[in-house]
Amino acid sequence: MPKNRFFTEYVSLCPTGQGRAPPGYSETDAAAFLRFVSLAFQHKRKTLRNNLVEQYDRAVLDALPEGRLRAEQMSLDALLELYRRLHCEAT
Repeated sequence: MPKNRFFTEYVSLCPTGQGRAPPGYSETDAAAFLRFVSLAFQHKRKTLRNNLVEQYDRAVLDALPEGRLRAEQMSLDALLELYRRLHCEAT
């Protein structure tokens, strides 16, 4: 029987403490970031630009150097930084 050549990885995001947001973040910020991450990982073979186009302006996404990456290629810190930049653009 041939060995499986593919590996599956997943990200599990759990609230810190007793369901509280991290220090410096409100529950609303944490919930919005989790929605952003969920959208970024919505279709795992698509780039961030293609996954996020439903929520953010395509011109802004096209200008991002990270736009051609897949969500799984980015660290959690990098996703948080991207979220902050896009959130500032949208407001």
